[in-house]
This record gives sequence, structure tokens and C-alpha cells, in this order.
Amino acid sequence: MTDLSVIILSYNTKDLTLACLNSVVKDIKNSTLNVEIIVLDNASRDGSGEQIEKFAIGNSQLAIRSIRSTVNMGFAKGNNLAAKKANGKWLLFLNSDTEVVPGTFQEMGDFLSKNPRVGIASCNLLNPDRTVQQQGGYLPRLSTVAFWALFIDDLPVLKQLFPSYQLRRRSFFSGNPKKTGWVAGTAMWVLNDLWKELQGFDQSLFMYGEDVELCLRAGKLNYDVMLNPKASVVHLGKAGGGKWIQGEVGGLKHIFKIHKSAWEMPFLRMILGLGMILRWLIFGILKGNGEYKRDYFEAFKSTLVVLAGGIFINIYSALSKVPLI
Repeated sequence: MTDLSVIILSYNTKDLTLACLNSVVKDIKNSTLNVEIIVLDNASRDGSGEQIEKFAIGNSQLAIRSIRSTVNMGFAKGNNLAAKKANGKWLLFLNSDTEVVPGTFQEMGDFLSKNPRVGIASCNLLNPDRTVQQQGGYLPRLSTVAFWALFIDDLPVLKQLFPSYQLRRRSFFSGNPKKTGWVAGTAMWVLNDLWKELQGFDQSLFMYGEDVELCLRAGKLNYDVMLNPKASVVHLGKAGGGKWIQGEVGGLKHIFKIHKSAWEMPFLRMILGLGMILRWLIFGILKGNGEYKRDYFEAFKSTLVVLAGGIFINIYSALSKVPLI
């Protein structure tokens, strides 16, 4: 039986994908797990598809399958297609801009075999200098999104008291495995039976938010979502492209549209709008980062009309004492 199916999407990341594959193969050889590798190339134009096929031929002693798409299907649809070919008890969705730290597969395999209630899990994500990248958090609610968007979770005392959509507590990323609301799709282990029950990632999301939405649905089925700091993957952060914050905002709006009450959406847009303008002012204007200045302002513009309308409604309601919302 196949213990683990490693699924990697590649899109114009030839060198990164090959480095990722080399790290995967190295850790497979150092584990007792039966692992297969499935690589889907999302219509790359940099020769990724050809190089991946050569890699598979050069490592014929391992179960490596290469799939080449004629169009860029995005994160959700591409992973869903690749997962249909998987035979593993567990699926590992692994970004092409990652490198597996030795011992990770065995540690995660042992951990998951001892915790049958876990349906989705991840490990620590590391920067190239081996410092920890913050990932995961509490499931999105108006309160958790507000604590993140408005920087409340950066305040020394309050960040210890209030749950945030994105985790900031460094203690979370050390010690024993911990339950959380969601983990990043950068390196996400998913029980294959659960994956089939959930019917995969939400394909109406092209990139960003798919991981959170999947964890939300898994939680509704009473599966645990956990992070294991004893295992690690280095995340270079070079495969997702720009405009990540716009994707993050769009993902949250989609999740609230599908899973929350209609009255929450105007408040979500107000919170996100205020959060984006704060980031635009701090990172783009005060710190002079041109990329952040552009991206945060674009994200802010997507909430601008509703933000202004929401402020007007709230002021009118207060003055007239008529509960319009």
C-alpha cells in the first residue's frame, strides 16, 4: 500500500521544481514510507515539463508520474486533477518552491499514524535562513479577521489573549504538535479518504484561500487540523507570483460568501478595506516599498466602494437610531 502521495504543481519554476524534487527523493530514501510522486506542469513556458519528465526517467526506481496540462488551471483545479491519480493513504500538496528538510516524511508519517482524528496537517515552514515563517491560524470570522487585518495581533499583550486569522505567537511553532483552524497549502498533508469526501479544493478559487476553505470544511466533519513543529519544509516563496495580498482578500470574501451569513459581508469588506489602507500607509508610504504600495492599494480599491457605503450606513444608523443592518 502507498503511504503517501506527494503532489507538486509547477508553473514556470523549472529550477525550483527540480530542487524540490531532489529534496523529496532524498527524504523518501531516508524513510520507511512507501511514497509516490505526482508532478503536474501547469502549461509552463520555461521547459519545466520536459525537465520533469527527464527527472522521472532518471529516477525510474521510484514511482514518479508527470502530467502536462495544456492550460494553467491554477492551484485548486491542478491539484484536484493530480490527486485523482494518487493512491496514497495520505496526500501531500507541496509547493514547487519548497525543499523538504531531512527526516520530515518519517516524522510526519509517525505523527499521523498515532493521531487518527487528524484529517489535515502541516509542518513548520522555514525561510531560507531557517527562521520560522508564520502560517496557519484560527478559522475566519469577523473577529479573527479584524485582529489580523487591523494589527491587533501584533500588540504585545493582546496577541496572547485574542485569536487571530493568522498566527503571530512564536511559541506555536515550537514544541509538540498543536491543533489549529487552518494550515497553509504550501505543505499540506490531507487524508485521502477525507479528500474524496470533501471532493477536493474549491475550484472557484484560482489561487489563495483554497487551503483555508478546505480546512473549514474538514472541521465541520469533526476532523482535527494540526501543525507539527517537529518537521520542517523550507519555503522560498518564489512560485506564487505577485499580488498575493489581493488573492488573500479575494479568498476571504469568497469564504464569507459561501460559508457565512449575508449580513457579515459588508462588515468583512469594511475590515479588509481598513486593513489594506493601513498596510498601504505603513509599508508603502512610510517604509517606501513600491511593490507593497501598489499591491495593498489595489487590494484596498476592491473594498473601497463598500467601505465608503458601510461607513455612511453606520453613521446614518447611529444618527437616526434605525438599525439598518
